[in-house]
Amino acid sequence: MPPGARRFTTTQGAPVLLSSGIIVSGREIVNATSAYVNGQPAVNVTLNSRGGNQMLETTSHNLNQPMAVLYIENRSLHRKVDGHSVIVTKKIERVISIATIRGVFSSNFQITGLTERQANKL
Repeated sequence: MPPGARRFTTTQGAPVLLSSGIIVSGREIVNATSAYVNGQPAVNVTLNSRGGNQMLETTSHNLNQPMAVLYIENRSLHRKVDGHSVIVTKKIERVISIATIRGVFSSNFQITGLTERQANKL
């Protein structure tokens, strides 16, 4: 495995290696809505200024390279431990989209090439 990479699983169960660098997180996403572009599902994304600057820097240097969307959820689960009910947190991480960077963009962009279900889930 390359240094700085981690192995994740796609929603279809396929393994994928990602670099450990995070471009933006949910904190930088101002809005994300599903839409149709030329009859195809898409997601319109708006980032705050910090996220827009990070996306501009990344896309400027990575044209025609893949970029993944990693969904991270901290799920609270009830478990029995020594006869007592306790709440534990389970971190769920999965790649829900891998797209090719086709242009330089910053705080407003579209993700295309998705199924309708993928667009709605993003």
